[in-house]
Amino acid sequence: MAVREGTVAGWAALGPARDPDLSGTSDTPGSPGVSDAPGAAPPAAEPPADPPAAGELFALYVTPGLTGTGIGRALLTAGLDRARAAGWETLCLWVVRGNTRARRFYERAGFVPDGAEEAYEVAGVNVPEVRYRRPVASDAGPSRRPPAPSAPPSPPSPPASARTSS
Repeated sequence: MAVREGTVAGWAALGPARDPDLSGTSDTPGSPGVSDAPGAAPPAAEPPADPPAAGELFALYVTPGLTGTGIGRALLTAGLDRARAAGWETLCLWVVRGNTRARRFYERAGFVPDGAEEAYEVAGVNVPEVRYRRPVASDAGPSRRPPAPSAPPSPPSPPASARTSS
């Protein structure tokens, strides 16, 4: 959560990735742990041996009027730090396909669309979303810019005694 002048200015929520292709779980018939026999009891769930390799940024909100002030970058940086501490290799998120401002924000932070898309329904209208991902260990974070290319060193000036005047 981000607080500005004693008021909540934004918040972010993350946890283990929910998508089966990222979390290592599956809920499709014929998959291990899922019975496709009619009336069959589901198998007992076994706890995962290892933590999931991917986390998901479920939400990142900044108070309207404070967008563009760095609060979103700070929240995203904190989320990436938490994902790293959780041992996740990847962080994913879903963004509405037509939300170009949010897509640019995440792209600048090193996230890239991974090809997964799905839609959910709101008041009878399909809202398409695109999934983005980035490695957690990447240093292309939201508040980090790649170093500027360095100019080649300039040759040293000759000593004053070696200069000629024309």
